[in-house]
Amino acid sequence: MSESPYPSSLDPSPEDSDDSESLLHFSTLSIEDRMRNGVIDVYPDVVEIFVDLNFPFDSYKDEQEAVDYKNITAMLYSTGQGNKAMKNILLSINLCPDTINLDYSLGFRSWILFSMSDYISALVDINRILRSKRGPADFVFQMNKQKTRCITEASTKLQDMTYFKHQQHRTITNPDVYNTTMYLIKLFRRKLKFRPDDIDINFNKSFRIPTIYSKNNLLPNASSKIKIARNVVKKRFVQAVTDISIGEVLIVEKPLVCMIYSNNVLTHCSHCFVRCTALIPCEVCSLMFCSEACYNEAKDRYHRFECRFFQHVEAQKLTVTIFKLIVLRLFLMATMDGTQLRNLMNDEVYGNPCSNKDFNYDEVYVPEDYFNIHNLEDNADKVTPDTWHAYSVQASFLLLCLKKMSFFDQLQAEQNENVLSELESYAGSLLLKFTLCIAVNVHEVVEYVDLPEIADKEHSVGIALYPTVRFANHSCDQNLLRFFHKNYIVVRSLRSISAGEELFDNYGTFYWNSTLKKRQSFFKKHYYFKCECIACEENWPLLTDLPFDFSVAPCLIPREEINMDQVREWAQKYSDLEPGFSNQTLAFYYMYLNFLYKTFQKPFKEQVLVRTVYNCYYHIVIFNFPQGK
Repeated sequence: MSESPYPSSLDPSPEDSDDSESLLHFSTLSIEDRMRNGVIDVYPDVVEIFVDLNFPFDSYKDEQEAVDYKNITAMLYSTGQGNKAMKNILLSINLCPDTINLDYSLGFRSWILFSMSDYISALVDINRILRSKRGPADFVFQMNKQKTRCITEASTKLQDMTYFKHQQHRTITNPDVYNTTMYLIKLFRRKLKFRPDDIDINFNKSFRIPTIYSKNNLLPNASSKIKIARNVVKKRFVQAVTDISIGEVLIVEKPLVCMIYSNNVLTHCSHCFVRCTALIPCEVCSLMFCSEACYNEAKDRYHRFECRFFQHVEAQKLTVTIFKLIVLRLFLMATMDGTQLRNLMNDEVYGNPCSNKDFNYDEVYVPEDYFNIHNLEDNADKVTPDTWHAYSVQASFLLLCLKKMSFFDQLQAEQNENVLSELESYAGSLLLKFTLCIAVNVHEVVEYVDLPEIADKEHSVGIALYPTVRFANHSCDQNLLRFFHKNYIVVRSLRSISAGEELFDNYGTFYWNSTLKKRQSFFKKHYYFKCECIACEENWPLLTDLPFDFSVAPCLIPREEINMDQVREWAQKYSDLEPGFSNQTLAFYYMYLNFLYKTFQKPFKEQVLVRTVYNCYYHIVIFNFPQGK
């Protein structure tokens, strides 16, 4: 089971670093010269490579193609191929501009959702259609008729507690679905077998994002039981202020910036990452959102300008990695769509892209503050010349795209396509800086699902930068576990942690599934450090070679104090657990894992096995990710 925060998509492209002359030039430059002039040096070559790159105002949307997909959907649906019909209608909705044909496609999707017994999502689509008020009378009549059918069926289903629990993850995370559900509950409250007023008490408590019960005054997204500390050796690290019990919630955080993988655009909200069957499309580009609320928030925060970029990239079928896209999004957010670019360039501190200061440990940490964005860790002094060159090429490509899209028109009087102005050069240096920052600070966001169409229960949704979580250093035997709910990250303690002890994350490879040599090679390539954790220092064995016999395993307490019969009974219960997910099963894993860590000395095979299953169970049971029926 992978927990890597480092997506393979962040590797510099080999084709970006095959210019031996440029590499030789980069190797002679200082760090500051590479940051200031890296983009300037390679920009002419990038312009030559992409000489035909053009950004006309042609829309990604194609109404005729959308209609064609809708017609294919009708054919598939009529022959009972519901899943294929759904995939095609999603493509139709994604491609269709905001016209009456979009309403027709939404209407068709509502029929498919109805046939799948997803009445609430069907109602969401129907309500969107009726709000648009642009369909002909017969179409509106059919939608109102379908709405009545959905309400009738949904009211019957909502009386079933099992169905309601299955729907609960969506009623909490999706405003449109939640409002529709609550409307139905109030409409049919007399028929329901439970009181609507008790819904939050009976259901939401189990599925909502965990709460930090004692907030940190200086780290708003963290518990008061931890702090960011520093010393001469490690510089900056996360430390326990008081004793921490196993399973405690230590950090709950939304990303500073995130980006969805392209293969999830038709199944997940591009803003909050929730899996959704009733997505709505952006009016211009290919991104889709779970609700109007998410769409509007995305536009307010970052999507206003980048939308044009997405539109042109998709229209011209350009291959642009998620790495480039998230760098562009961070740049637009940090510079407020470029409006603050000149002020930053003229600033005494921010005008130097190489400036890097530590945050004030005695003040409240505000991730969105530009000071903290500018000072994200970038490892600029450790990056090899070939990687510098590759990242400079990627930053130059983004800068060229911004110029082609007239990004700088409102920011400066004159422009020359082949020559960079002072403002454009500064923008290029920021793009390069953020490229370096993203490469060493992002996590891969995963969800755990049990759906027929997904072979692996651990499904990668996108990548995200979490400002507080990034402070945790790596250990191959970490004492923290990361979980995801939508694009939120929740960090819990994996075992009991003593006051003063350092808290460790894991950057992607463990002592029990990778040899010491492979681990060190991975860390050197991606994070530019040598791991000196206890597992590496003592060269702990792989899982297959770990001790498994309770009777001979080294103990942390006197062996005579251990009830070995009880141990064997728990071990047998663990091996005999039936497949399936329940809070009772999760509670057993929690208790058993706590016992193993307190009783037996690491490394011990049973600790690794139970900890791995606990991680998967926690995602599915607590966060109620969608499961197959």
